[in-house]
Amino acid sequence: MSLQNKLLLMIGLALFLTFAGVSIVSYQTAHDTAINNLWSQAEKVRNLLMSYRRTGQKAFLEQGIPLTEKTLHLLPAFGLGLISKDYKTWDHTGFSFENVSDRPRNKKNQADTLELEIMEFFRENPKEKVIFKPFDNDKGEPYYLYARPIWIEKHCLKCHDDPKDAPKTIRDRYDTAWFYKEGELRGLLSIKVPANTVTEQTWQVFKKHAIIQLAGFILIFIIIVWMIRRHISTPLNELTVGMSDISQGNYDRQIIGMSGEFAVLGNTFNGMAEKLRQHQTALHALNTELEQRVEMRTEELAHANHQINTLNAQLQDENHRMGAELAITRHLQDMLLPKKAEYKSADSNMDITSFIAPATEVGGDYYDILPHENGVTIGVGDVTGHGLESGMIMLMVQMAIRTLIRHKITDLRTILNVVNIALLENIQRMGTDKNLSLLLLDFQDNTVNFAGQHEEVLIVRENGEIEREDTIDLGFTIGLETNISQYMHERVVDLKQGEGVVIYTDGITEAFNPEKEQYGLDRLCDVITKHWQGHSSEMIQTKIIEDVYNYIGDVPIADDITLLVIKYHDMKKPY
Repeated sequence: MSLQNKLLLMIGLALFLTFAGVSIVSYQTAHDTAINNLWSQAEKVRNLLMSYRRTGQKAFLEQGIPLTEKTLHLLPAFGLGLISKDYKTWDHTGFSFENVSDRPRNKKNQADTLELEIMEFFRENPKEKVIFKPFDNDKGEPYYLYARPIWIEKHCLKCHDDPKDAPKTIRDRYDTAWFYKEGELRGLLSIKVPANTVTEQTWQVFKKHAIIQLAGFILIFIIIVWMIRRHISTPLNELTVGMSDISQGNYDRQIIGMSGEFAVLGNTFNGMAEKLRQHQTALHALNTELEQRVEMRTEELAHANHQINTLNAQLQDENHRMGAELAITRHLQDMLLPKKAEYKSADSNMDITSFIAPATEVGGDYYDILPHENGVTIGVGDVTGHGLESGMIMLMVQMAIRTLIRHKITDLRTILNVVNIALLENIQRMGTDKNLSLLLLDFQDNTVNFAGQHEEVLIVRENGEIEREDTIDLGFTIGLETNISQYMHERVVDLKQGEGVVIYTDGITEAFNPEKEQYGLDRLCDVITKHWQGHSSEMIQTKIIEDVYNYIGDVPIADDITLLVIKYHDMKKPY
C-alpha cells in the first residue's frame, strides 16, 4: 500500500471515528432535550389544570355560585374528568391526565397499582413535590408518568369532611371520600405521556444534525485528499524518480520546480548528487586500500563482537533480575491491599469502595482499611515519587499501622508519631530522601475523627453538599523530623445516614489533559455532588474515575491515583 493510501486510510478512519463520537454525543443531547421538553409539557399542563382548579373553587366558595346538578360539571374535581375525556379527541398522541385517588368518588378515577405506590411514597415523604418516571402500560407500550400530590386544604373540607356539612348535591350524589382531615393526601394529578414522543423528537433533531455533520466531514476529507496529492504525493514521486536515476549511475540528475520544504529537500538532493559524483572517483582509488584493510579488521571485529555478545548477555540477565524484583514488589503491594471481605462486615451501616492505579510498575500511594472492635480506621498516604523505593516505603507504612491497630493502639496521634520514628530510621538506613504525607481517619458510630497532613478531606452531606476540611494544621510530613508530636492535632465531624467522606491523592487533582490543564479539586467536588444522592459508594467511585480518565484522554497518568468513598447507608430512600 502506498504512503498516500496509508495516509488517506488513517485520516479517513480518524474522521469516521470522530463522526461516530460526535453522532453519539449529538443523539444523547437530542434525547436529553426531548426528555426536558416532555417534562416541560407536563409542567405546563399541570399548571393550567391547577389554575383551572383554583379558579373554579373560588367561583363556588367566594362568589356564591350554587352547587346543583346543573352547575356540578363546573366543579373542578368533576369538570377535570370531562376535560380529560374530551382532550383525547384533540390530541391523538396518547397524552392523558386525570385526578386519581385510592378513595375515588368516580370509579374511573381509581388509582392503578403504580399510582397507589406513588401515593404511598408521598405519604411517607410529604416534602417531595413530584415524581417523573418511565413505565410500561397494560399493552407493554413505554410511557412516562408525571405525578403531583393533591393535599387536602382547608376549603376542601367543605366537600370532604362530615357529609352533613357538605352541599346537598354532593351529599346526595356521593357516599365515599368523606371525613378527610386538613393536610391528608387526597390523590394525585397523574399525567401520562407516551415515550414514543421522545423517540420521534430525538430522531428528528439527530437526523438533521447528522446530515450536516456528515456533509462537513466528507468536505474535510475531500480537501485533505486534494492537499495530500498536490503538496506531498507529486513532490515525493519526483524525488523517487530522481533517486532511481542516481541509483543507476546518472549523477547529473537535477530536481527542479518544487516549493516550500520540498524545494529545500530538492536542493539538498542536487547537492548530494554532485558530491556523489565527486566521491565516486575517490572511491575507486580507496577501494584497493580498503580491501587490504578488511582482512585485518575482520579479526579485530570478531573479537569485539564476542565481547559485545558477552556484555549483552550480562545486561539481559540484569534486566530479567530487576524486572522480577519489580514484579514481586508490585505483587506484594497488590496482595496487601485491603479486600472487600475484610471490611464489608465491619460496620453494616458503612458502604466503602476503594480504587488505586500506580503510575509505574511499583506505586508510592498507600491506603488501608482496618476494622477494629470500636469501628474502622482508614489510612491514606502519598510517598514522594514512585518506583521501587517509594513502593518499599509504602509497604513499611502499611505494616507499621496494621501492627499498631492489631495491638489495639487506635489513638491517631500515637500511631502517627510511632510510624514517623520507625520510618525515619529506615529511610536514613536506605540513604534516600523519600518522605510521605499521611492521613488517618477513625470511624466510630456516627462520627469520623481524623489527624495527619494530606490532601483536603471532603465531607459530603446527604444532599451532596461538600465541606472541604484542610489538613495542613493537623500533622506534619512523615520521615523528615524525629519528633513531630507537637504538630499532631485531631478533628471530629458528625455524620448522618446518607452522608460520608471522600479521600484521594493528588494523582487525581493534578492529572493533566492534552491541553496541560489540571483536573482540579473543584471538578472532583462537582462530580461527587452530581452523583451522591441515591447512589452507592461503588457507583460514585466509578463515576469519578470515569470522569478523570475521560478528562486526561490519551495522556498517561504521571502520578499514582488513589480514591476512597465512604458513605453511611441511606435507609430512607424507597427507590
